[in-house]
Amino acid sequence: NKICGTIVSFNEKITAVGVSLSALVLDKGKRVVSSSLNFDNLNIKKLMEETLGYPVFVDNISISKALGYIKNNGELKKSRIVFADMEEGFGGVYVNKGEVIRDIPLEIGHTTVEINGKPCVCGNKGCLEVMLSEEKDISKRTEYTGVGLASLVNIFAPTTLISNGNHNIDEGKTLEVIKRRAYPALLEKLETRFVSTGEKMIVEGIADSLWEFIFNIGFENPII
Repeated sequence: NKICGTIVSFNEKITAVGVSLSALVLDKGKRVVSSSLNFDNLNIKKLMEETLGYPVFVDNISISKALGYIKNNGELKKSRIVFADMEEGFGGVYVNKGEVIRDIPLEIGHTTVEINGKPCVCGNKGCLEVMLSEEKDISKRTEYTGVGLASLVNIFAPTTLISNGNHNIDEGKTLEVIKRRAYPALLEKLETRFVSTGEKMIVEGIADSLWEFIFNIGFENPII
């Protein structure tokens, strides 16, 4: 309600609204799942559309970051990319030649790295995300991060691996872990980048997705 109130207060001509969340977004925003936000198949799209009276596009925040980063790095538009986002948990995005493969959500943070590890908000134990959040030792955090990134390389065989939000890890040693744990043939042409996206890239990413959403539903009015 607070967000909707803020949008209405703009007093501008609005065509549609874009929302970017740290959550698993399914069925084009009709089902939003997030253990940390306590959302269980919440239809945020419907709730906001009923309140605002405008079409609403809901997206995962990691996708917005990935699209924003690629927009600012044009050389990546022809690459096969895995964008690993560790700013809020440990999520990921698979992008092929500039197109997000939305049918493959990369919930790498909820894969098990310690069988009898600490409880996670998702209900499992020993998830990569919770082990990282609870671990203070940089060397162990680095190892866990490297394991997660190497798993993404082994599954998706990207040409570019982008690691975003690398807090309290040793990037050089993380690369060593990836090289030790990923399949060697998949590393031959792999470029790895450690980056930090800001709010500007999130806004640019959700704006691009919102524009595509508006185009697809046939609106003629420009975004204001």
